[in-house]
Amino acid sequence: MRSTPRTLVLSLVLFLLANPAKVAAIDFAAATSYPVGTSPQAIVVGDFNGDGKPDIAVANAASSNVSILLGNGDGTFQAARDFSAGNSPSSIAVGDFNGDGKLDLAVFQGGVSVGILLGNGDGSFQSPKLLSLSSTASFITVADFNPDRKSDLAVLDRVSGAEMLDIFIGNGDGTFQPAKQTPIPEGSAAFATADFNGDSKPDLALAAVGGVRILLGNGDGTFSQGVTVTVGNARRTLSPESVVTADLNHDGKADLIISSLRIVGCGGPIPCSTTYTGISTFLGNGDGTFQGEQIAASAIFSFRAGAPSQGGKIRDPIVGDFNGDGKLDLAYRVIPGLGVSIFSPSLQFLLGKGDGTFSQPVLGVSTNSKPLAEDVNVDKLTDLISIGTANNINVQLNTSPTSGSDLGVFSAGSSPEPVGIGRNLTFTAEVRNLGPHDATGATFTDTLPNKVNFVSATSAQGTCVQSQGIVSCSIGALPSAFDSKVSIVVTPTVAGAITNSMNVSANEPDPVSANNTVTQTADVVPVFTLTVTKTGNGAGTVTSNQGASGGINCGSVCSASYFDGSTVILNESPDTNSVLAGWSGGCTGTGTCAVTMTADQSVTANFVLGEKLSISVAGGGSGSVTSTDGAINCTNTSGNCSSLYAPGTFVSLTATPAGTSSFTGWSGACTGTNPSVCTVNLNSAEAVTATFNPSDFSIVPSTSTFTTQAGMQVMDALTLTEQGGFSGQVNLNCTVIGPPPLAVCSLSPSSVTIGASPGTSTLTISAPSTLAAFPLHPNDGSNAMRAFVAPFFVLLLGGIGLLSYASRRQRRTLCYLAGSVVVLAVLAGCGATTPAPPTQKSYTVTVNAVSASGSLQHSTTVVLTVQ
Repeated sequence: MRSTPRTLVLSLVLFLLANPAKVAAIDFAAATSYPVGTSPQAIVVGDFNGDGKPDIAVANAASSNVSILLGNGDGTFQAARDFSAGNSPSSIAVGDFNGDGKLDLAVFQGGVSVGILLGNGDGSFQSPKLLSLSSTASFITVADFNPDRKSDLAVLDRVSGAEMLDIFIGNGDGTFQPAKQTPIPEGSAAFATADFNGDSKPDLALAAVGGVRILLGNGDGTFSQGVTVTVGNARRTLSPESVVTADLNHDGKADLIISSLRIVGCGGPIPCSTTYTGISTFLGNGDGTFQGEQIAASAIFSFRAGAPSQGGKIRDPIVGDFNGDGKLDLAYRVIPGLGVSIFSPSLQFLLGKGDGTFSQPVLGVSTNSKPLAEDVNVDKLTDLISIGTANNINVQLNTSPTSGSDLGVFSAGSSPEPVGIGRNLTFTAEVRNLGPHDATGATFTDTLPNKVNFVSATSAQGTCVQSQGIVSCSIGALPSAFDSKVSIVVTPTVAGAITNSMNVSANEPDPVSANNTVTQTADVVPVFTLTVTKTGNGAGTVTSNQGASGGINCGSVCSASYFDGSTVILNESPDTNSVLAGWSGGCTGTGTCAVTMTADQSVTANFVLGEKLSISVAGGGSGSVTSTDGAINCTNTSGNCSSLYAPGTFVSLTATPAGTSSFTGWSGACTGTNPSVCTVNLNSAEAVTATFNPSDFSIVPSTSTFTTQAGMQVMDALTLTEQGGFSGQVNLNCTVIGPPPLAVCSLSPSSVTIGASPGTSTLTISAPSTLAAFPLHPNDGSNAMRAFVAPFFVLLLGGIGLLSYASRRQRRTLCYLAGSVVVLAVLAGCGATTPAPPTQKSYTVTVNAVSASGSLQHSTTVVLTVQ
């Protein structure tokens, strides 16, 4: 069986829970149950009939009364007597509200009122006098705040959205003056009263968000602000849940015991959280201030939806002398998570050392609610009173021995576990005195296992010697609740299970001997050595996981010891110019080296200077180049574009285009256009370039200009050709621009699929059947002038010649002609119009080609002239 300090502590706690009466001097009798009213909520203890014997009062919510159980003085109680207490009492406190020396009761009725039951001094009580409260009142306590020897009330309340402390000063007849209000911090949850600054005026310790606020009493029911006591540190501050006051170190100054928590969400998609809880003590300085925090106990509780909760919470601290040594001890409730179902809610005890510090937990007592700690049988041992589960209360009398010294061996263990032959094995233990009396002549002995060599033995108190396999440590005086740690080192010489036995004794009788002896069993296994050697012209380091004596880090540490059967993982780290060419010896290959240690092993790492393979990506496209070994993953924008390889290594590369790009070829150490065919033999540094070009297409007409007549058609063959590996569908459309009436265009087909082979489409252009009429042009003033002047020159030149030779009749005809010319000229000069000569028209036809995805678009134009 393997045993470590952690597992031994856990086992011991389980043993304590199952066998509380057999392992420690703190012991409790079986609970005695007493029936009370319906749904009991709170318990107080006091001498209600003046016979000097503690009695019990219980507030019962469902039956709206108080049950009084008069004590017989021996820890037993008479049957309960019930007295009306108003509506649904939830808490109860003891005081003397009319100053007659007879104990009275204040019963809080859940945000409605406080009922004051004046005691008759014989264990009976008068009908309650009601003090009305607001519906937001939440907590009460009793003290003489003014002080006039008449009990007053303190109530937590909320007024107009603000937290308030209401102090009701008693009139001495069970009635009270109007509340004196003091603002308090938001989130105030509970408080306790004590005289923290030694002025004999009651002060308050208020548990609130951010810490415990100290309110110093002015003696009239008002308060001044004191210090704030914070729990935790800057990294993790805890919020106080409750506060208890006591004089833990018997110096006459009130100290604080604070229960606190912090809940931290894990931030995951599944609901989960971690709850930190703790019990802390702060020793008072007597002036209203306190010393630093001492953590008495802490716990972690983990919750994750759908899984058992882990760990536990601690809360509800109580104070008492549980082992009868005259020193105040501390107890608190432990509430385990569902994943620790072997535990039930229990009460753990820390024995006080009398200086405000405590021992480790020594006992667990099952409890389902927070108990009240009181010495009900007046034997100087604190007993427990708790609310039961069936309208009853339970009384557990403390039956711890009142003489002798209960010494025990705790936290015993061995390390490391397992341990290798020839390696140091350390046995540790804590010798603790559980009281009630101080121990003298305490002696610790350890009977060592066979087949071990003794190395050393030390004790935190006293000295140790070894003789014939038995170690004796003279601890000497060990006060109650104190401990002394012992450490013994040996070296096992053979494999197998070994058993070590420890024992403690003292001069005083030991009331519980079951915890005096503890044994440990440790496994001793063979140990083998792994040695690493480095060869080659390169450099690098080799590391491993931890073994029996550390791990390998070669460089400097090139051998280490490992247990039989363990697996050692060797990892190589070449320097920047080297690579691992391979392992040899205990493992082979170039990957991670795993060695199973069933004997001494050696492994050689061959580091060689590497040859560099460099990759580049060219072209206007995009893509990546990868190697089959995963070392290369290069793109034109990022990635690993180089790697070292052992000389002679063959590296295969693959080019992968991205998006609409295509691979167009290798260059450098590889050539060709196959993206999957590139293998480089690295006998020297090599470089490879992969070119990626964007995929595209072109559109080209067979003729770009046409001339035709009105009403005629022309046709043009369009050729669409892939570029850079484009393949897919292209959609076509055309538009015409020109003077009216417009020519008309069409495409057949209007969708073309291209790839390795070009695609074609026919563009047909139809000229308009008629052209628009040309307008007549009016003559301007210059035409008129020319028409008026020109005939005279004609008549002058012609007349001179004709008149010279014409006859009389001919001259008459000539005159008629000349006159007609003049008339026409005059008409022309006065604005007559003439038609312009006919002209041709031009049209521009644009063909648009768009890829089916819409990512690529090209166009071409054709010009048509119509005569």
